[in-house]
Amino acid sequence: MGDLLGTTVGGLIFMPMYFTMISPWIVYVIVVKGEKKRVDQTKELIDLGAQARRVYFDTLRSQWEVKATPIQRPKVHHFVRCFRKVHSVSEIITMTLFSKR
Repeated sequence: MGDLLGTTVGGLIFMPMYFTMISPWIVYVIVVKGEKKRVDQTKELIDLGAQARRVYFDTLRSQWEVKATPIQRPKVHHFVRCFRKVHSVSEIITMTLFSKR
């Protein structure tokens, strides 16, 4: 009976048999966790890139936005416009008077 009990206990303790049964599950868990971690990191980088792009374009838009205010033209503009008319009329008169016929 002693040899039978020793053989049975030795057979139950024999580790490679249990390891070969459990190792596929261990590898599966390691691979799945690694893949999930990689996917999460990739999503985080994509979100970070989208956030950086959004911040960049929001800042750029805020720099170029101008509040809608009515344009107030200075009175000098009116004076310059009148001067141009007078100047062109005086040129016409000068050309007609002093032109060689």
